[in-house]
Amino acid sequence: MGKNRVETGMRRLTGLTVAAFLIIVASAAGAGVIRVPSDFGTIQLAVSSASEGDTVLVEPGTYSGPGNHDIDFGGVNLALVSEAGPAATTIDCQNVGRGFYFHSGETVASVVEGFRITNGGTQRGGGIRCEAASGVTVRNCTFDGNVASSGGGGINCAEGSDLVVENVTFEANTALRGGGIMASGGSTLSLDDVRFVQNTASLSAGMRCEGAPATLNNVVFESNLAYETVGGFAAFDAAYSLTDVVFRGNSGTVCGGFSGANVTATIANCTFALNAATQGTALNCEAGSDFDVVNSVISYQLAGETVYCDPAASLSITRSCIYGNAGGDSLCGDNTDNIFVDPLFCDMWSGDLRLYASSPCLPDNNAWSELLGANGETCSGPSPVEHRTWGGIKAMYRP
Repeated sequence: MGKNRVETGMRRLTGLTVAAFLIIVASAAGAGVIRVPSDFGTIQLAVSSASEGDTVLVEPGTYSGPGNHDIDFGGVNLALVSEAGPAATTIDCQNVGRGFYFHSGETVASVVEGFRITNGGTQRGGGIRCEAASGVTVRNCTFDGNVASSGGGGINCAEGSDLVVENVTFEANTALRGGGIMASGGSTLSLDDVRFVQNTASLSAGMRCEGAPATLNNVVFESNLAYETVGGFAAFDAAYSLTDVVFRGNSGTVCGGFSGANVTATIANCTFALNAATQGTALNCEAGSDFDVVNSVISYQLAGETVYCDPAASLSITRSCIYGNAGGDSLCGDNTDNIFVDPLFCDMWSGDLRLYASSPCLPDNNAWSELLGANGETCSGPSPVEHRTWGGIKAMYRP
């Protein structure tokens, strides 16, 4: 969907290639390579036998039962890597625990790569829990069907921990807060090439950060549902950076896209489409917040006030495209150099938010020679047929 989502697929290594590369690096550095199940019958036994810098390679299969959930690195920074990637290697927690527990001072030099993590069931972090200033890098994984009764259906990160997430999908996870990810307590997050799809929560279906600064690059929030508050991403009490982020089809009682309270947020080249809520459907700028929005597209929200600014907040939107929103295209805050024309999405109803070659959001077609939104590719085929405003669409269905 985003301008880098096809390109990143071309540059990713396959699970087998990554595994082979790690063996070469480990051998050159004198680190060990341990295999599951040929060397140890469970993942935990292999991890517990590893030393700093070792690599644990996991063969394809489904791993469940004692020793294959609640996996604890025990303070050792090692790389746990599947040989064939998440499509072939599953950690099934069978609803009796979580996938991984980091709490002994591990750093982001600890790696979990190439797994599907499913059926986690716990209070915090159905897939992974990080606490006590620990850290982990999670790469090329899928989290689905995990449940947390409190926070973080996929991952929960707390107490000053560090989380790096790269090329990961969170799908159909559930929690009270943060269906995909919940972070708090001064933890820091870095997300690159991440998808949040069809996660649910009472509060903040996709992702929720409470005093946990985060950097998001090339991230998609799609079809996440919050029974209360925010469908996409809710942030509090820290600084946040969003670049090339797409919010499509998210729903909440307050906000469908991005909401912040007492935050500083830079929002660049982001796209908001087909979200639904009541207050600040695309952007919800609460008291104490400062939003700086540039080169973005806010079009075709389905319901609710498009952008909300609390009187005790500051919001600026510049060089962006605002069009066809159900709640209108008027903006609060300080707004200059915006355009109010159809962005010409290729097929937003099917999820294709690329742009036709004639789109005013492409650098060749606007006065600033800049890309607006997260999707720079153009779609092939004829020029689009007539695009309608939201009012025009509703009129088609009136009796």
